[in-house]
Amino acid sequence: MNAVIFDMDGVLFDTETLALKAALRASEALGYGLTEEDVLATLGMTEALTDQVYHNACAAYEPQAFWPVCNDSLRALLEENGVPIKPHVRETLVALRAQGLPLGLCSSSPMERIMWYLQSTGLTDVFQAITAGRSDVPSKPAPDMYLNTAAALGVAPQHCLVVEDAPLGLRAARRAGMFTVMVPDLRPYTDDLAPDCDRVLDNLKDLPALVQEVFVCR
Repeated sequence: MNAVIFDMDGVLFDTETLALKAALRASEALGYGLTEEDVLATLGMTEALTDQVYHNACAAYEPQAFWPVCNDSLRALLEENGVPIKPHVRETLVALRAQGLPLGLCSSSPMERIMWYLQSTGLTDVFQAITAGRSDVPSKPAPDMYLNTAAALGVAPQHCLVVEDAPLGLRAARRAGMFTVMVPDLRPYTDDLAPDCDRVLDNLKDLPALVQEVFVCR
């Protein structure tokens, strides 16, 4: 049996830009001076790993102060704009389910946020396995989160295709022994990503055909 596993932010939902704005607003409000580069470096990380990056950038950084302000800002942006779904997501998910493929979701975001996004967009029942960022599980680029998702789906890692937008996620999936597809979002594809990236797509429209091609050859 084969399966497809999706990252969430930047792949299914156009939320990376909003998260970037929220983080920079929180940094400004608290006087941390985080830069856009600092925030982009944390794409695909759990909050715990993000804390390490931000503390390295600003010695005064305090997670207990930052996250409430950041999350409130993100929530305000999402309530203003709604949870923006990426192009071709719905038809792609329908097409993959029509192929009889189990679908997984593997995100470094907290489970509360994942469920909020899925419920807001009517995608709650699409995924047979959902893995969220947790402090007791190594974050991407470690392979653990993707391996846990594959195990929950009952599919061997080598029979999983992963859709990612961030370098850390691609590296995690590669280390898990999975086929990797990048659909770039804030971070464009560059040649240095080639070792962790099997294919690159401009958007999700062509994913069902690619999935058929990959799994026929495996």
